[in-house]
Amino acid sequence: MRISVLATRLAEGIVKEAPEFSTRVGRIRHTLVFLLNIVPILLLTTIIGLVTGRLAEMWTVLFSFAILRQVSGGLHMGTSEMCILVTTIGATVLSFAQFHLAALHTMTLASLILVVIFAPSRIEGRTLFPKKYFKYLKVAAAILVLSNFFIQSPAVAAAFLAQSLMLIRWKGGETR
Repeated sequence: MRISVLATRLAEGIVKEAPEFSTRVGRIRHTLVFLLNIVPILLLTTIIGLVTGRLAEMWTVLFSFAILRQVSGGLHMGTSEMCILVTTIGATVLSFAQFHLAALHTMTLASLILVVIFAPSRIEGRTLFPKKYFKYLKVAAAILVLSNFFIQSPAVAAAFLAQSLMLIRWKGGETR
């Protein structure tokens, strides 16, 4: 069963049991989709991280990617299942990132440039922040990326670059 269908059925069931929330069925469904996305990602990456011995790196990638994504937006996968698959594979691959300092700084600089140019991207209707605060989200994203010049983590640099690339609106790409 698709996650979106499951979330809809669960939201309708919740509203059936608690009719006072009937006006919030959309918000309940949205929250359930989020939870039904994040839980499998966390479970799968934790299992893979334990098996590969890269758990700390995988959690670093997930955290770095997620926090930058919250303030910068970016491309959304077509389905929740695709999001789970791409995020899990991405976190696994990026957790093995090993770069020399010059490459790490180059990646961080590239991420910073992309964030300054493209953030926030595709965030309308997907955030609680009103549009008048979007300029501050760009500043927050830039500061977050800048932090890796001090942290100097290859996993963070890889996660930030991956997320920053998702800010670009490629020709023919998804525009929702």
